[in-house]
Amino acid sequence: MDWALASDVLPSEADYAKDMGVWHVAFTFPQVISTPIAGFMLDKFQVVGSQTGHPNLGYTVIFTLATVYFVLGTVFVRNIRKVR
Repeated sequence: MDWALASDVLPSEADYAKDMGVWHVAFTFPQVISTPIAGFMLDKFQVVGSQTGHPNLGYTVIFTLATVYFVLGTVFVRNIRKVR
């Protein structure tokens, strides 16, 4: 479904391959960099949480951010009005 939607809304058929490559990097790159960033955040918030009496603070922060990003992604995809 994602590939079909992405290919339908590309601006130019002449640049289809380049645009699909950029689109692929746009959804793969965040997956690659989010793991070490989330791990770092998890470690730091777990330490803060254990000092303040919230032993699972790191997981709470990570899952809250994931929920916020999911909702933002849903809002942005809903703004795609029509296929050109």
